[in-house]
Amino acid sequence: MSFLFLLNQKELELAVCEAKAVVFKWGWWRHHERPTGGVLLLPSERARDTRFRDAPPGLSHRAVNVIASCPRGNLRTTMAALPWHRILKKKTYLVRLTDDAKTSPLSERECANVIIASYPGHADLDAPNTIIDIVVVGDTAYIGLRLWEQSERFEGRRAHLLPQMHPSMMHPAIARAIVNISCARKVHDPFCGAGGLLLEAGLAGRHASGADIESSMLTKARQNCSKFGLHPLLRIADATVWLPRTQAIVTDMPYGKNTKPVALSVLFEAFLHRAAQSTRRVVVGLPIALPIPSGWVLRAHMTSYVHKSMTKHFYALERE
Repeated sequence: MSFLFLLNQKELELAVCEAKAVVFKWGWWRHHERPTGGVLLLPSERARDTRFRDAPPGLSHRAVNVIASCPRGNLRTTMAALPWHRILKKKTYLVRLTDDAKTSPLSERECANVIIASYPGHADLDAPNTIIDIVVVGDTAYIGLRLWEQSERFEGRRAHLLPQMHPSMMHPAIARAIVNISCARKVHDPFCGAGGLLLEAGLAGRHASGADIESSMLTKARQNCSKFGLHPLLRIADATVWLPRTQAIVTDMPYGKNTKPVALSVLFEAFLHRAAQSTRRVVVGLPIALPIPSGWVLRAHMTSYVHKSMTKHFYALERE
């Protein structure tokens, strides 16, 4: 049994790591599956969709429970041989074909007709119980049942649309992804700024808290979170001096035009030294690549293109 993820190809590195974290939880970096054409296939022993409710992804479009695969030229015969009565169990269904390269030997309607021939009377175009996904990638066709589809309105939570914006706030879908990559139910952001990470963590059902050295940032974070009915615990604090005990720290290090690499490196090292007393996991965003201080193991290094003069670096760290 396996899950198929249709990934956000603009943020492929983060999307792959997030999908693995959703399926495998902490320890996901031990799995080395790679995507093909924006599609990632991951083995799984469970076909339930509870994990997608617990950790709804930010950088995937869809997740499918794969029930069969075949060379794309054998799609018709493979679909016709499947026991649709047992698979669908009297549920109504809708068929959707994903074939970005236009290499499928069958159209979406033809795929539906193959199923109707062996399981008539249950197709429903308006309100189906189940969506049957056929995904063609290269020479392979995957047939499965849709488990989850992206429904979050991330674009509506972009920084300029919040009550209090901050120019360095990351895209909400990326914020959601790094929360999921931490695999933690309780997270703390010690450089919370205007609260973008806290917002996504709270909306994903995490117990989130935050801190910042500037009280004006905490005021912005409160206003942004309260717009969505969230009220995380916030306090003024220096992250090199005070951090709470928490399952994971998830944060984006402060940066700006006047941020010097040397100063950021010193802050990063001092922050991680203090974090070692508070948690075993840190997922952190940085505007430049920095060496990892002793006491921490780099589990994954992910990048995200921001603009021509900046590529963000995300580290998933575990305490030794």
